Amino acid sequence: MILQTTSSSGSTGYWLFDSIEVLDEIVRSEGINISFCTLFYFEVFEQQYDEYLKSWSEFKSDAAFPTNVILPKEKTLEGFDVVTYTADSSAECSPLSCNSLATEIDVNEHCLFRTFEEARNALVGL
Repeated sequence: MILQTTSSSGSTGYWLFDSIEVLDEIVRSEGINISFCTLFYFEVFEQQYDEYLKSWSEFKSDAAFPTNVILPKEKTLEGFDVVTYTADSSAECSPLSCNSLATEIDVNEHCLFRTFEEARNALVGL
């Protein structure tokens, strides 16, 4: 579940949230129940792959929104995802889950690639 709210308050230049505290404040104020959710902390790879040009380029956050991520006290690597950003403004979809690509590609129990190399190779068709 990607949380979509009516407010951009707390959103970063990646259209995610800087901290769990910001997320908690937003879900409380909008009356959203996330007690059944497992929350994931994401780190961004600073390059993006263009499937038409078959090349990598720099990937940056939207400078119009400050990005000041507060690292969690503890983090556990659960895998690697690939996310579409066709509008260059916000995460749209993980083809692994949104498009059911995980039924055709080997993924872990979180519907993620196990290694960065697996994710990169899937993008470039290796």
